[in-house]
Amino acid sequence: MGQVIKSETNAKAIGCMGETLFAFRAMQEGLIVSQPMGDNSPYDFLVDNGDDILKVQIKSSRWNEHEGTQKSPKYGFTLKHSLKNTAYESDDVDFFGLVVLPIQEIWIVPQKVLGNVTKANVWPFNNSNGAMADYREQWILLKSYTEYTVAADVEECPQVSFL
Repeated sequence: MGQVIKSETNAKAIGCMGETLFAFRAMQEGLIVSQPMGDNSPYDFLVDNGDDILKVQIKSSRWNEHEGTQKSPKYGFTLKHSLKNTAYESDDVDFFGLVVLPIQEIWIVPQKVLGNVTKANVWPFNNSNGAMADYREQWILLKSYTEYTVAADVEECPQVSFL
């Protein structure tokens, strides 16, 4: 008792860190955040904006895949159900929260934009206007979901290019 044990940075710990950061930031944005009990849900959080209750799946990345190179840092996310090993469908989640832990930033990405993709990447320090850049810290998408979905058809949403 009283002894502090440093936790290992295994996949479960990294996921917990990302989920905690997302919940904290969402509450700072004035959203109500609820978490289902157990690991039997395809989403990590229910986010209530006052008009809609949205299903959000959090994916966290801690490792720069370009570490030790001259390339711009890249963080990858696997967008698969952990138990089913399949892509998330529109009935499963409304949004992904892609959390880059080292810089504590979150990309809020609609599931309908990603479709059946199982891998996505972000380049936080790249000055390009890549498709994922459109979703960096875009909390407004969770705050005004009804307006977003009524105003924009999936064909009008910025599409994400993948591997």
